[in-house]
Amino acid sequence: MKLASRCRKSSFLLCCAGSLMACASVEPVRDAVEPPGFSTRYDSIFAARPDIVTPREIHQLTARQEAEFIEYLNSPGHGSTPIHRRVSDYLEEITEGFSYHTHTNSAAEAIELSEGNCLSLAILTTAIARLANVEVGYQLVDSTPVFEFREKVVLKGVHVRTRLYEQGWTPQENVFVYARPGVQVDYFADGTERFMENLSEQDYIARYYLNQAADAIGEEDYHRAYWLSLEAINFDSLSSDAFNSLAVIYKRMGEVKKSEEIYLYGIENLPNKLTFLKNYRGLLIEQGRHSEARGLMKRIARLDDPSPFHWFHAAREAYNSGDYREAISFYKRAVEIAPYLHELSFGLSKAYYQLGKLSAAERYLQIALHNAYEQEIRALYSAELTALALEGEREAGRGVRCCAGPSLLERQPRILLRDGPRRGLR
Repeated sequence: MKLASRCRKSSFLLCCAGSLMACASVEPVRDAVEPPGFSTRYDSIFAARPDIVTPREIHQLTARQEAEFIEYLNSPGHGSTPIHRRVSDYLEEITEGFSYHTHTNSAAEAIELSEGNCLSLAILTTAIARLANVEVGYQLVDSTPVFEFREKVVLKGVHVRTRLYEQGWTPQENVFVYARPGVQVDYFADGTERFMENLSEQDYIARYYLNQAADAIGEEDYHRAYWLSLEAINFDSLSSDAFNSLAVIYKRMGEVKKSEEIYLYGIENLPNKLTFLKNYRGLLIEQGRHSEARGLMKRIARLDDPSPFHWFHAAREAYNSGDYREAISFYKRAVEIAPYLHELSFGLSKAYYQLGKLSAAERYLQIALHNAYEQEIRALYSAELTALALEGEREAGRGVRCCAGPSLLERQPRILLRDGPRRGLR
């Protein structure tokens, strides 16, 4: 199928691994288990609970949209096509020209607006499949990540894809089956996707509310973000992302003690402890509790972090504290993940420069220049390479610095990184 880049009109990918009457959608049963040792009951510092869309409403199509699908489903021309493929064929037809948009739309909105994100496509797929009694599975997948330092952080990361399972299939005895036969529905599939885990319907619903909470935080509507985060926890009581959102919300509301309590709870009781450790460490640094932050850094350093941003921050902090060897270690961890980021090579150049290793400083500055694409940054790196080469020559001859005033290698790069929670699945 055709594949398209973000923000352009596109079709999704349909990958193969088969009563034609509408059925009523089933409201998922909420996970009523209270997270152990932590209360998510209403906190009076927030406004009263606003109206929040229900899972049934998220998947509800208009009468016209339902009628159009049922007509397609029952068309004599499609009678020989397995029903799960009729669903996928119809999805492909109505999403021709579908445009990617960061907002998570309901099923009806996705059709009406012809746009949405990856989770919007999963919601639309679920809504259509339910009308045909086709079973839907949900998977969390990761793509080869692309990172970029800008005024905001751009991530290409995990998202939800769906599978429309073939009806009536049963495995043969004594035959190993890797995956049930069916059709896979995905957005921007390019062959680099990596299966992470199967998701329950509860998890899938929780991720809708997480996306809505992230949007509300971006709009500084912390009261609504609070309730949306709680709604996500109602469906997935062990959602690390939901608790992280709550911690960010409390922090933005000035309730730092409560934010710290949530981070500590997450570190001890929830999956993805790395996220909580990193965010809690950031809170400690903001409070000037540097000794505690260093202790957490040692714990974090023993973990595997697939994002370069944490290592970048840790390297800069080590550099600022004068620990240039540790800064080099952290910068190299980041380079292993995203070797194309010129900021990382520039950081290595700065650290080596401070250790008096001018050859290494020049080598990494050349790499930074090669990876940079903005003309202003390239000009700065080129000028510094010239100055560094002259300094090397003069120091080799007389052991003196050639340049008055601070070198670019002695100054911090002007890089703004996004503050806030990780966005939900897109």
